[in-house]
Amino acid sequence: ILRHLAYCKHRFNIRKATMAEASNIFSSLDAPFRNFEKAVEPIVWQSSDILVMQTYDLKVPMLAGSTVKYSFSTKLGDISFTTEFHAAGQPPQVIVAPMRVPSDIESIKGTFKSETDGAFVFLFDNSFSWFNSKLLSYTVNLFQPAFTLADQNRVRQSHRLLQATMEDTRKANLRLVTARERSSQLGKEVG
Repeated sequence: ILRHLAYCKHRFNIRKATMAEASNIFSSLDAPFRNFEKAVEPIVWQSSDILVMQTYDLKVPMLAGSTVKYSFSTKLGDISFTTEFHAAGQPPQVIVAPMRVPSDIESIKGTFKSETDGAFVFLFDNSFSWFNSKLLSYTVNLFQPAFTLADQNRVRQSHRLLQATMEDTRKANLRLVTARERSSQLGKEVG
């Protein structure tokens, strides 16, 4: 009975320590990401004076909840423009139908927010103008949700901690087997 009580007390202390350690682990994992509401710097694609003789496309990978803000202009005339969203396993969804835009007169701007993971595709088409190539300049800002960065960091660190815990458990099990074998051997020698 005394051995059982000692075992239970020891196990309770381990359990109590484990919960405190788990709380500390999660606090350390979350430390860099405590202010989720703070703005995350966008990922930017930017280029100036790209020669578009026929077509030009730009693919922007997006996570669910991301927002793309874009603007573009052309020199030497207008251009046909369309955007599509490509989600895995689904046909492309046309966001902006193909149309000729006066991008040589004013900047064309737009915004798109994705509900799923996928790619936002910009398609610039100058095939209607055989003799006049266009010079395309654009800026695309991709704003990913702040929690995505926290989740990615948490997954990486949790994976490392899980691997370390599994290794510790494996070693503890080996020590337990060794201890049981020694206990059995000592019991035979004493008895």
